[in-house]
Amino acid sequence: MRIVTAATAAFALTVFSTAARADSIFTGAMDYESPIAMILHVGARLVGKMFS
Repeated sequence: MRIVTAATAAFALTVFSTAARADSIFTGAMDYESPIAMILHVGARLVGKMFS
């Protein structure tokens, strides 16, 4: 079960960071120092769009 959870988490992180990079390219967002910063920024924007 741990292997499945780890694989799922790795896949999700890959997808989220790829989406964050694509979003930063198309919207002209700032240059990020780490993938975590990209994920947090894009995630915050998506949550903001969902509730506004």
